[in-house]
Amino acid sequence: MKKLNSIKGISHLSKTEQKNISGAGVAPSGCYQQGSKCCRNFGSGNYLCDYGECINGRFCAWY
Repeated sequence: MKKLNSIKGISHLSKTEQKNISGAGVAPSGCYQQGSKCCRNFGSGNYLCDYGECINGRFCAWY
């Protein structure tokens, strides 16, 4: 982290600034299996489905 902070143009964001970033936040929990693909919903209609296994409806184990 110290090396990243020393790069010109890099700054540390406060908690307030982090919360104000568009799209910031925790992704909705959960996943579902669609054939051989595990799918996650990241909100705003954004889905990610890739080859993997949905484990207990909570996490994707990607292949």
